Formats: sequence, C-alpha cells, structure tokens
Amino acid sequence: MSRASGPVHLTTRIPQPSRPLPHLLQHRLLQHRLCRRPHAGQRSVQDSSLQHSSLSGSRTGHRGRGPRSSARWSRAVLPLVLACGLLSAAAGSPAVAQEAVGVVLAPVRGQTVTSTGDFVGTVMPVRRSIIGSAVDGRVIAYNVDAGQAVKTDDTLAQLLTGTIDIELAGARAEERLRAAELAELENGSRPEEIAQAEARLAAAQAREVYTRSRLERTQQLARSSGAISEEELDLARSQFLSAEQERIEATESLALLRMGPRQEQIEQAKARLAIQAEAVALLEDRKSKYRLRSPFDGYVVREYTEEGAWIQQGDPVAEVIDIDPVEIEVYVPEGSVRFLQPGMAVTIRLDAIPDREFEGTLSQIIPEADMRARTFPVKLRVPNQPEDPRYLLRPGMLARATLPTSEAAVGLLVPKDAVVFGGPSPVVWKDQGGVAQPVPVEVGAASGGSLVVRGNLEAGDQVVIRGNERLRPGQAIRSTAPASP
Repeated sequence: MSRASGPVHLTTRIPQPSRPLPHLLQHRLLQHRLCRRPHAGQRSVQDSSLQHSSLSGSRTGHRGRGPRSSARWSRAVLPLVLACGLLSAAAGSPAVAQEAVGVVLAPVRGQTVTSTGDFVGTVMPVRRSIIGSAVDGRVIAYNVDAGQAVKTDDTLAQLLTGTIDIELAGARAEERLRAAELAELENGSRPEEIAQAEARLAAAQAREVYTRSRLERTQQLARSSGAISEEELDLARSQFLSAEQERIEATESLALLRMGPRQEQIEQAKARLAIQAEAVALLEDRKSKYRLRSPFDGYVVREYTEEGAWIQQGDPVAEVIDIDPVEIEVYVPEGSVRFLQPGMAVTIRLDAIPDREFEGTLSQIIPEADMRARTFPVKLRVPNQPEDPRYLLRPGMLARATLPTSEAAVGLLVPKDAVVFGGPSPVVWKDQGGVAQPVPVEVGAASGGSLVVRGNLEAGDQVVIRGNERLRPGQAIRSTAPASP
C-alpha cells in the first residue's frame, strides 16, 4: 500500500496471463476495477495495475507461456474476482439502507411582523434644574450634598436676611397705619363728636340772638336821639353778622358729622392702604429669595457653593434632577421616522442590565432633523420606580430602543438557528417526509429569536434547527427532540 497527499490508492500485483482470458473473466475483472472506485464520504481504493491492455493480453513479456502458468494465474485471480462481484452486488442492493441522522425540528410560523431596528440612545433625567440665586447675599446655611435625595420645597441654602428684615418691619408698620385710617373713615363720627357739634351750634345761635338785639337797640338810639355814633352802629352790625356766620358754620359742621365721611375719602384711604400692602409684599418676596428651595422631588447631582460664601444674583447654588420617569433620546433616520407614532410602546434594553427589558412609551418626535446626519430626535419615556430603594435606570447609561422601520405585513418566521449561511445564498433544511431538502431563502428582518424568510416554504412546515450543518440533499433524518412551539 502506498500513501500520497491525495486519495489513498491500493495497488494489487496480479500475474499476467500468457494468452487472452475468457470473456466472462474479463468482465469480472472490469467489474472488480469499477467496484473499487471511491464512494461519498469514504477513502478511494483503486487498482492501479489493472489496465485494459493487460486483459487483452497485449503485453509481449508474457507471450508464449504454457498452460501451467495460465492455470496458476487463474487460481490466484478467480477468488478475488468472485469477492469483488459480491461487493458490487451488495453495493447495488437496496437492502443496505443509509442510517437516518438525528436532528431537532421546529415549525415555520406565519405571523404579522414589522421590521424593527435597534437605535442607540442615552438615559436622561426627565427634568433637570440648576438652582441659582435671585439676590446678592452671604450663604449662612448649605443643607445638601451631592447625591442626596430632596423633596419639593426643601431648603438647599439660606442667605443672610438682616437688612431685609428691618425694611420689612418698617413697611408693615406703615401698612398698619393706613389700615387704621381707613377704619376711622369707615366707622364715621362718634356720638360724642356729634354732641360737641350740637353744643357749638347752640352757642352760635345764642350769640346770634344777642348780637341781633344789640344791633336793634343801637339802631333805635341812633334814630331817636342821635347819641350813637356811626362807628358804634357799624360795630354792632359787624358783631351781629359775625355771630350769624358762626351759627351757619356750626349748623353745617353738625350736618357733616351726622352724614359721615365722603365715599371718595374712603376710597382714597383704601388706595393708600393697598399701596403700602404691595410694598410689604415686595419686601416679603425679596426675603423669600434669600432661601433657595428644590423645585421638585429628585436628587442633588452638583454643588456650586459652600456655607460662608458670597454669591451674586444669578450665581448657581445646586443642580437637581428628576429620574422618575427617565427619558431616552434616540436619533432615527428620515426613512424610518414615518413609521413612528407618539404613544406607541417601545422595548428598551441596557448594556448595564443585560438580563432585563424595559417597556417605555414614545413621548415625542422632534419635527426638525439634524441637517448633517438627516436624523430626527425621538424622545422615549420609561417608568423608573425605585427597587429596594435604588433606581435601576440612571442618567448616562447606554440604552438601545427597538423601533419599527416598516409597515406591518404577514410573513414566514423561522428560528434563527434554522438558517444556514455560508453558501451562495442562505438555506433552510426542510423535512420532506423524513428526507432533508435544502430550500434557498431570502432573509428579512429579525423578530425576537426568529427571522423573516421568503422562499419555497409554508406555515407549518418542519425545518431543522439543530444538526443542519452537515446535512446533504436527500439524506434521511429523524427528529430527536420535540419541535419548539
């Protein structure tokens, strides 16, 4: 036996006959030669020394030998020829069948599918606020640290309020004064004031009566005797007129007291009180700005000042974020954005948590694309309830969102393991009555653990998902495990 780099050849040395062999013997030798040709999956065995020229007795080196040599040669070759004939009969007999190969089968499923794609984004807080100071002042208390949870209206920092407290106290006193003035007008005159006015009126009336009598006597004396000068007469007349005006004045004063203040005066007092109240509110608002509060529930992620520092109006103090829920922003190409709708469910996966999937909602599609990438920002919102008591989704994590990239259509789905790649085209091995039959397919989108395929398949066909790497067309197969549903 000789070994080479190619197929293994077996060389057999057979004595050559001195004369042509009978026709039957030539046929058997030729059959022996053919039966030694290599089969599929076996090593080739070929008789390299038997040539057709030897069967015809054309070699001159063996001519002229006698019957004894021919008999010896026949006795050596005949058993070999008979064995070759038996092997040939066995190879052509259907009684020796090829053993079936064990495989795992799964059915082809018909289902409405939508092509999807994975889009990479980043987990972001749903709200972020950098709290700054609205006034100048010195920090006298800084109550939080980075990473600390805060509630709405919790105090983050307190500024010194000595000067504003003094101004506010004076404004409040002025407000009380204006309020008292308004109350005095609204209450009207007191009974004692009315009695006092009545008394003044009575006194004025008495003086008027006295001066009138005196004027009448003076006029009578002046006419009768001429003993009264003009000056005395004018004086009596003047005193009477003065007493008369005093009585008129006292009468009107009493009437005013009885009617009370005018409505216009009351309105003026109300206006002065409102102006002062606004002045107080302004100071109170300024004072409230000396205390910096958290605008919502969340976490402090950055500190920008410390206790004792002087800060100016507009300077940042702390940064707070809200992470329940979280927001994920992905960028979708212009050819796929038309298949998205606000409110649709979205599956989210995170590289940091590979064993879980999260369900979210498409909350917003920004209508303006990036001019260079031609992609549209799409915002997804994912609930993020704390678990013992940590939050699983944290800003900055890498996220992958599965979004539709085509319209929904009916297609055939096979498990991913059923498709064999590597040839001119992908192939699926179909169970055709216990025989493996290759079916070329076109592979579409992935849907979970399955692939959408197009080819000579129907829903319900059984395809090989394990053991399909070494199958040959027409090879017998048998199922070794229950088909997956």
